[in-house]
Amino acid sequence: MVHVRFSMISFCLTAPSNGTTLLLHKVMSFEVLMAKAPRLFQSFFAAFGDLYLYKLSVILFGDCVAKWAVSFCRRGSLLLVLVLGLTFLLDCMMYGSWVFVPLNFLRFNFLSAGGDYYGTHKWYWYFTQGFTVIIFSFLPFSVAGIMQSKHWKLSGFIAWVLGLYSVLGHKEFRFVLPVLPIALMFSGHSLAALRTSVSANGKGKESSNINSKCPAKMQLAIFFLLSTNLPMALYMSLVHQRGTEDVTYYLSKEVLHGKVTKVLFLMPCHATPYYSMVHRNLPMRFLDCSPSEEKGNPDESDQFMMDPAGFTSELAKNWSFPSHIVLFDSEERQLRDFLISHSFRELHATTHNFTAAVLHFCQIKKLLLKLLAMLALKLISGL
Repeated sequence: MVHVRFSMISFCLTAPSNGTTLLLHKVMSFEVLMAKAPRLFQSFFAAFGDLYLYKLSVILFGDCVAKWAVSFCRRGSLLLVLVLGLTFLLDCMMYGSWVFVPLNFLRFNFLSAGGDYYGTHKWYWYFTQGFTVIIFSFLPFSVAGIMQSKHWKLSGFIAWVLGLYSVLGHKEFRFVLPVLPIALMFSGHSLAALRTSVSANGKGKESSNINSKCPAKMQLAIFFLLSTNLPMALYMSLVHQRGTEDVTYYLSKEVLHGKVTKVLFLMPCHATPYYSMVHRNLPMRFLDCSPSEEKGNPDESDQFMMDPAGFTSELAKNWSFPSHIVLFDSEERQLRDFLISHSFRELHATTHNFTAAVLHFCQIKKLLLKLLAMLALKLISGL
């Protein structure tokens, strides 16, 4: 299978003394904690968000729907006031002045369209790809839940968020993640409707003639959701684009033994976790991609991708020579002669992505969307 890998090129360095190695190992536990703590912190907030999603579902649809909504939703969001308050205090502490980041976001993205510098999509991208990929196979159940529940204010809020972000030229999946729990709540409504009768006021109550076992339709729905989401979750969490994390983790181990003195990342900017996984006073540099005041002026990342050999040759004239260079194998092939001439050799390689799987997904994307649309119509008309 075609894949993309990193090539770690390094000078041979002399090993440090035993005393230095032991000293570095003493702080290793702290570095592991610093690398893992943000994920644990995010998990706590996600669980907190799930709790309030459950409470909202109980108020709107009843306990039966709330159980289904939270069973499949593991992405929560904090209360708006808490989020704004915490971020405002932290930003003021770190910047040393009064800063309200959401306001700066509004100015940069809406008023000046600064985000367009990082790439643009068509206005309908969130409706055809962005949000549909995030919600994945829950899409037909969410559509069915919206039609059954008739809570137009909440469904209108989802449409309003998608429409508002569609005005921006620069679009990303993460921008619309806050409305995902609401969409999953509607999918919980349609799942609960498979074994409940929904009263006129929208409260779900158990039907009197329900067997102890799940009805055939519910079993089929659960099997469909598990068979589509579990493989995707495993692939996206353990395989897809993990090379950037693996190579940074490798560097974090090597630096403990004094084998890394300076790192140069020759790849698109912000491609790796960077210091969030190294946590050492280690000189590292990645290619700059800051917006330019002059339109059409390419940044370092663009210049490198357009001409890797030429850009690196110019960079080498003024750089402080790194001990390690990290890059994708597509660029490594173009820079092989340059690297050999400067006495670099391949030290470590790790898989980043499977191109064949991506190409296959692109080929079946239209077919999958058609199948999901057909399933949604069947749920709406048959439930």
